[in-house]
Amino acid sequence: MYFPVFKPAVGITLSLVWTGLVAGGAWLTRCGGYWAVAASAGTLVVTAAFFSLTPNTDRDWIPDQERAVRITYTGNTVKIDNLRDRVFGPDGSVESRKWYSDTFRIEDIERVDFVHEILSRRGLIAHGFLTFAFSDGRHLAVSVEARRTEGRPYHPLPGLFRNYELIYILGTETDLIGERVNVRKNPVYIYPIRTTQENVQALFQSVLMRADSLARDPEFYNSVANNCVTNILLHVNELTDRPFRLDTRILFPGLADRVIHERDLLDYDGSRKEALLRFRINDRSAFVADSPEWSRQIRMPADPD
Repeated sequence: MYFPVFKPAVGITLSLVWTGLVAGGAWLTRCGGYWAVAASAGTLVVTAAFFSLTPNTDRDWIPDQERAVRITYTGNTVKIDNLRDRVFGPDGSVESRKWYSDTFRIEDIERVDFVHEILSRRGLIAHGFLTFAFSDGRHLAVSVEARRTEGRPYHPLPGLFRNYELIYILGTETDLIGERVNVRKNPVYIYPIRTTQENVQALFQSVLMRADSLARDPEFYNSVANNCVTNILLHVNELTDRPFRLDTRILFPGLADRVIHERDLLDYDGSRKEALLRFRINDRSAFVADSPEWSRQIRMPADPD
């Protein structure tokens, strides 16, 4: 078992030591005698300590995740507080970080896109999130993430053992998409989703309700069961008559685009190979000063050559 109250290196070391002691003792005693009793009791103590951990909203969060969104409805208009907008320097550093508020009319939401950032060479590890388009040219990106404290980097292994809380980060596309394509320089794709405007509006409100709920009632992030993709599927399943069922590919977010293509959710009639070429944005992602213009720029059709 991973020891979540310690730093990752210490926790992994303690886990290996404990596993070695239990396995070695069981082998020496052939799972009998006092050692087996002591090992079982110790395992129960560690398990009880693990499940006694509770999620928290008050920790020493990293600056990029220090605020959680708050929403306020007035009729069909929603005000969202703690939206994030960062500006990056030529070296990829954060030159400025602004938390701001904005209002949106639900009827102005026109479409939703799925953003896919590939994180591994084989393409199995990835991060997926949504971005909503409004009739006035604005876009609002929504990323479900592991909320980290200072000095604790993200890693999938500790992500299985209550080391991070869950957070929805909402902000500008130049922030959430721009960091991934222009700073990290990972392959990034923006896939337009085929659905009705009514479904997009309902999806947006479902996302806001969960984001606002987590700000009051936190949950632990889990690399398999409560991550970026599983939360997106949670929202999508509320709206479809063909809900997503258990699929082993959900364990590998890098395969999410295949599922989208197979389910005919991609608003494009070409093959998956053609879609990969058309919707990769890296070659047209250079920043421009105007944020709406940048959002249009990255969605221009790719050069067929």
